[in-house]
Amino acid sequence: MKIRKFALKLEIPKSMVHEIVHDTLGYQKVSRRRVIVISICKMYGGVFMTCPESYVITRDVTSSSKNIFTSRKLEFDEWKTELLSQSRDIKGLRTRFIKLNLMTPQSRLVFSLPHTLQASRQKVLHMSSSFNIHPRNTLHFIKNEVVRTGLRSICEEFIGEDHLVLSLDTWSLEIDFAAKPDTVGACVAVFSAVRGLHVIAIATSVSQSKTEWNFVVNLAIKLKQILVQHGGCNRHLGFKCHVVDVSIPSSLEAFKHSSVQDIYPSTFTVQGEMMNDILNALTISVASYKPFSHSSSNYETEHYFLLTCDQLELLWTHHLTKELWVHGPPGCGKTIAALEMMRILRQRGCAQNELLYVAENLLLCAYVRSFDLGLVVNRRELMQDYTDINIFSQKYGEVKNVVVDEAQNFKDRDGDWYILLEKLAQQNCKSSLEVNSGYFWVFMDYAQKVHKFSAGLPNVIGKNNFILREISRNSQEIYTYARKFMDAPSEGSPDSDGFPGCLPDSAYHLGHDYCSGNQVNVVKCSKTSMETILGQILKQCVVQEGRDLKDVAVLASKKMEAKTIKQNLKGSSLERVNNNPRGVDENSIFPSNSSVFQYASKDSSECSAGQVYISDSGKEGGLKGAASLEVIKDAENNPTEIDSETPSGLSSGNSSLLISSVKEFSGLDRPVIIGVEPHTNQRHADLDKFLLNLVTRAKDQLIILTTSDELMKKLSVHR
Repeated sequence: MKIRKFALKLEIPKSMVHEIVHDTLGYQKVSRRRVIVISICKMYGGVFMTCPESYVITRDVTSSSKNIFTSRKLEFDEWKTELLSQSRDIKGLRTRFIKLNLMTPQSRLVFSLPHTLQASRQKVLHMSSSFNIHPRNTLHFIKNEVVRTGLRSICEEFIGEDHLVLSLDTWSLEIDFAAKPDTVGACVAVFSAVRGLHVIAIATSVSQSKTEWNFVVNLAIKLKQILVQHGGCNRHLGFKCHVVDVSIPSSLEAFKHSSVQDIYPSTFTVQGEMMNDILNALTISVASYKPFSHSSSNYETEHYFLLTCDQLELLWTHHLTKELWVHGPPGCGKTIAALEMMRILRQRGCAQNELLYVAENLLLCAYVRSFDLGLVVNRRELMQDYTDINIFSQKYGEVKNVVVDEAQNFKDRDGDWYILLEKLAQQNCKSSLEVNSGYFWVFMDYAQKVHKFSAGLPNVIGKNNFILREISRNSQEIYTYARKFMDAPSEGSPDSDGFPGCLPDSAYHLGHDYCSGNQVNVVKCSKTSMETILGQILKQCVVQEGRDLKDVAVLASKKMEAKTIKQNLKGSSLERVNNNPRGVDENSIFPSNSSVFQYASKDSSECSAGQVYISDSGKEGGLKGAASLEVIKDAENNPTEIDSETPSGLSSGNSSLLISSVKEFSGLDRPVIIGVEPHTNQRHADLDKFLLNLVTRAKDQLIILTTSDELMKKLSVHR
């Protein structure tokens, strides 16, 4: 490179002037000089002379049809955002969810239902000019009365201006308070439209070593890190730090004076869109969680989901409520909320043997047990243990919190489980102000109470109740089909459990507009052809649709029927097809240019023409992934696999297929559900509720096989 000498007369800003002295051996000493450093950095990407023409295809909102699409040219800022956000994505989650555009360094990959962020802002984490501390019962659980009074006074100081006071000791931010000085009784952050951002520690005294001050500064740094890395905030964040010593009467006046002082440049002034972006980042930080799903391990990229608005409201407003009854329709995320509450209690210091989870069916218990959050048992095991005082005391002696899931499936034939669990939740709780003991939460959906026996449930009138209304599991097609069973009048039951029937029509809704394109199929066939058609459907899922069998569940009405189906499918060519689906000649499985439904209806000896009903409705998430507990293989050659009667572990392999009963699968889901000959004993079970339980297990595709003309009419999508 040829270097030429040149001289420039520059006006150099003082901030760029560095005075240096050379004293190098072998060279003459020179006077001080000004040095200009020019740095050339590598930057990947192209340079565009004009804005590229890029278009997005969306549904036409002006059209009444959901199948009319239109194109729109992207503005430069929109194009830039889309281009930069493509580096991390999971396309398989884009059906029900949207990806939040978080582009700050080390930001998370977060997915959400389309409207959740704004709905959560408006309903849960909203600013107000009145008394506005979050979570709402924070003051109640501060044991020191002087600290509680001091915090209340600080909150009242912001009345009259739009603000939000946030307890930093809340479950969602996951801030480690291990280094908190004993003199600090409470820590809050204030987001004010007038006075900006503050982090405040309320202390009973302040040491000369400034331990409290150093703590609150580090707390502000941690909060800023959370808002940037977890919430994706790219705004200037300048928190004013305060330590309010409540033992000094003048400390509150000093805080009032310091809170209005500007200590940051004008670019840090919080107003308008800037506050909106900061609160969006706060909401994302609070509401995001890692999915409770084994299927998430299929994705190499670590990702998070936002709690639905209902789930966030439940946990945000009630995470300190000791007894709570949570109701909701199928697919609204009751089990996700139950797992999140268990994780909250573990974060507060609750040990694994101090947290008890109880459900009725074994598959759901196996799913929850795999996360190692607590002691997991089913109701029958609990009541059996209760018959031996030594076993019961040893196993449940340390329990101080109880979570009950799918309580509508319970029965009281083995004893009063409700009174027993209520006592277990209280046995080690020394004070109602303890934040990690004494919790008794019950999750249920009376609309799914299939059996007509007493469930042992008390009357909930007068108790703390919360209703989850937003459904995210099912596609539009399955949700529309399931509504007729949700809205069906209850056949009644002889028990007096004290719950109403189905939720009113306006109470629940679908949280997305995802259409899978898979219409609900109800297939009429003979008993002799049932297993043949089932095999053809399974092969179609693998060969023509490219699915893995672990995404499919075959559900029978009874446990013995499920066992029979499993035995009949053993040794079939289905295993070979699933292990090497692309190596199979499709013509050897289906007639040319046909589907299994066409195949079934063409065979006049087995099915009558027109007896294949296909939904024409045309009109998340499920965040859970049910564990694979059944495989179609010879159990003698695979001793690690699980028998259908005792599904207590996990199995692996590409040929996984779950075959179970509707009752055993309650609370779980799969992308594809195949229901085989659904029926109930009308004296003991409600058929509509049974069908609702079956239908709502499916996320994307539902197929029902039946031999009954009467049931065919009931299941008809044109009903």
